[in-house]
Amino acid sequence: MSAQNDNASDSAQALTIDRPSLAAQNFRLFLQNPGAVGGVIFMLVVTVSAILAPWLTPWEPHEIDVQAIRKPPSVDHWLGTDLTGRDMLTRILYGGLVSLLIGLAAVIIRTGIGLMVG
Repeated sequence: MSAQNDNASDSAQALTIDRPSLAAQNFRLFLQNPGAVGGVIFMLVVTVSAILAPWLTPWEPHEIDVQAIRKPPSVDHWLGTDLTGRDMLTRILYGGLVSLLIGLAAVIIRTGIGLMVG
């Protein structure tokens, strides 16, 4: 009788199939979608650029360069300047930083309200 039980347990162990977890399957599907991967990479670049804005640009967001009013893109101003001579790249990056901070504040406030209400 024990020989049959041993054979049954051996066959049950042999039938066990190692399958990847659901998270691993979903991650593999995600990596197969080039649009999703490209979107995540783009969002990471935008987020990191906005966070590093003070170190990426030599200009302040409200600094006015009177000699560079409405100038096209150049070595000094990569995206050009606006009507008042402010660097467009700097303003875009700092605007992204402000948007990220507002989004973070909204998440923190909503989480606090949700925790209090239950």
